[in-house]
Amino acid sequence: MREKLKYVGYALLWVLILIVTIWADGQAAKHRAAQSINALEIDVEGVEGHPLIDTLAMKEWIARHGLSPEGVSIERVAIADIERIVAEHAAVAKSNVYVTFDGSLKVDVVQRRPIARLRIDGYDAYITADGCILPATEGYSVPVVVITGRYKPLFEASFSGYVEEVIRDSMARLDENIAELERQKIPLFEQQQENNKRLRLALSQRVSRGYFMSDDEYTILRDEMNRRKSEARNYHRYRKQEIEAAIASLGRQQEDVRHRQKLLQREADDFYAMLRFVTEVSQHEYWHSEIVQLIASGGGGKAIELSMIPRSGRFTVDLGTTEELWRKLSTLTRFYHEGLDNVGWDKFRHISLRYRGQVVCR
Repeated sequence: MREKLKYVGYALLWVLILIVTIWADGQAAKHRAAQSINALEIDVEGVEGHPLIDTLAMKEWIARHGLSPEGVSIERVAIADIERIVAEHAAVAKSNVYVTFDGSLKVDVVQRRPIARLRIDGYDAYITADGCILPATEGYSVPVVVITGRYKPLFEASFSGYVEEVIRDSMARLDENIAELERQKIPLFEQQQENNKRLRLALSQRVSRGYFMSDDEYTILRDEMNRRKSEARNYHRYRKQEIEAAIASLGRQQEDVRHRQKLLQREADDFYAMLRFVTEVSQHEYWHSEIVQLIASGGGGKAIELSMIPRSGRFTVDLGTTEELWRKLSTLTRFYHEGLDNVGWDKFRHISLRYRGQVVCR
């Protein structure tokens, strides 16, 4: 009997918990329906005190998309849309949007961390370690390595987002170009088959000699047939050359596109090599403070080459291509200690490290 009473008690307890849960949920729903958002609170986690975006700018960003939550009932506020719009901002790495019980809409933002600033003709943008491009905003500045020079980037000056997307889209367009050129070959292959078929048909014709046909008549017909075969052979040979030339032209165009793909991939590899170098510099205590500016050239199908302006001395260091950049810095470190410490830091205006094992000064 006691065992049965115990199970009945447990059942009643669970029923009570269920009733309370349903009631609480109903009360919460009534609370959400009755209460409106009374404040928009935004917390931006900056980069060591140097934010790319602040509370006011984020509020303006939300308002620009017609999602200002103030005065909107908690039940109707578009939390998912606000979180999506906040995440779409170029400077935002992560975001979390939620409503507090007192009616405030909280937006927690973690901004991206730039490692370099690209300031070349027409361009002014920050670059993150994972290749995200953030347009620089007036009034906001982060102390990172500045890249200047005549470098031609893979992306347009107005672009914001991941460079990987630009590369992927460009490669896809080039792949489609190659595929379209291949499709243009199909009717040419069909013409080639038809031309061969007609030539075989023309060459297979024979002269039939009748019982009452004279030798002269037969000779005339045979010569005429041979003449027509010769003409057919010449015509179809000419058509074959025409078709093959058209196919070869399309093939050359495909090779040109493939060459452009190779150049694009090399340019992308160069860009990411430069990015890895700048990332490692930003994490290195000495070189982070020593390298004031990087001067880049190349792009647009040409290899990227780098020079740097150090904080020490009054010279420019030519690093050459993006290959073995840290080895070159290691060589420069030794030259600092074994060379410049002895001859003086103002002796040279240009130091070249582009060739392995050589330090060329002038």
